[in-house]
Amino acid sequence: MLFKTKLCLEKGISLIHIFSDEWKYKKEICKSIIRNKLKLNLHKIFARKCKIIELSNEQFNEFLDKNHISGGVRSSIRLGLIYENKIVSVLGLRKPLQKKWNGYFEISRFASQLNTTVIGGL
Repeated sequence: MLFKTKLCLEKGISLIHIFSDEWKYKKEICKSIIRNKLKLNLHKIFARKCKIIELSNEQFNEFLDKNHISGGVRSSIRLGLIYENKIVSVLGLRKPLQKKWNGYFEISRFASQLNTTVIGGL
């Protein structure tokens, strides 16, 4: 797989890796990733039209389980963008797992709703 990836990179080809279990169990998320890469998302929302809220751990992980290929994750800070009373994007932050980055935060997860681009969301 690494050979194929390097070859595509050298030729300017964008390659998406989708594993069989991801396609079998998270097909809609995979389709959304492909649509996003091809700039064919069905919905576009401007972040400036959204409201920022803090999310509970349950809200955050439920959204990620439905919209991120890797699902939920522990995050000490969980933020969401709300548009028309619906969560359309989430961001999780946590202290880095490597101790050398003590005092910093890292993005643990970021995701937007399936088939949706939130322009300026990150």
